[in-house]
Amino acid sequence: MKNNACVRLTQKTAKALIQRELNLSASRLKTERAKGGVYIYKMTLGRFEITVENDWFERNGLYVLEISSGTGEAMRLYYDPDTLEENCEAEDKNRAEIRKEHCEGCALMQAAREGAQ
Repeated sequence: MKNNACVRLTQKTAKALIQRELNLSASRLKTERAKGGVYIYKMTLGRFEITVENDWFERNGLYVLEISSGTGEAMRLYYDPDTLEENCEAEDKNRAEIRKEHCEGCALMQAAREGAQ
């Protein structure tokens, strides 16, 4: 894995990842951004949006496949750019951060409820 690097992601690789992981044709995949080290490709499938990008935010040297819905819910899967194998460690870290944010929000709501009583 390339630490602290934004790896280049081509549209061809993004299409291959969608085909392999979701068994979908990615012929409608559009380039949203492919400059300055940030590579983002998107397509819409019904009410879902599928995005493949290099992890430019975390800069962990991985590719991210994200499936999101109009409700704001999203599933993020991480892949090694050399092998396109799933990186479960990065996924576990992402899930832990989501749980932490959710639990902190719950704690704030509970404290507000207790303060209102």
